[in-house]
Amino acid sequence: MNHTDFPHRLREERERLGWTQSEFADLGGVKRTTQSFYEKGTRVPDLRYLQRIGEEGVDITYLVVGERCRKARKDLVAISPTILMTLYEMVDEFCVDREGLRMNIEVRTRFFQMLLATVKYFGEEVSLEAIRAEMSNFLSEQKGAFMSSD
Repeated sequence: MNHTDFPHRLREERERLGWTQSEFADLGGVKRTTQSFYEKGTRVPDLRYLQRIGEEGVDITYLVVGERCRKARKDLVAISPTILMTLYEMVDEFCVDREGLRMNIEVRTRFFQMLLATVKYFGEEVSLEAIRAEMSNFLSEQKGAFMSSD
């Protein structure tokens, strides 16, 4: 996933649903300027924002993964909104530097892709706690390689 696609898809979803930036910002619980930053790609929304706009009909899977749910295909895995939100939380949990600052978007995107690949390989029945433990072990070993922040 190219991280520059997320802002484009966010704007596309807003326009598809017929909302102005101000209206969409209100739905997400942010200011219009923050919404503008999200759509320009200069800031990344948090989980609370995604949950709020998801409740209003925004296709969160499309925003994050870039694919709309269609009829089943062998190369696609349908992921429930609950699992998707949990994976997003895991990115926020693990992709921080020693000072507690978010790592850059490229690192977070790669980590999210790793999580999606894990769920795709094992299916949604895989224990999210097992994934969390594996990722924790992996990141503690690799922490030095991921020390840049936004």
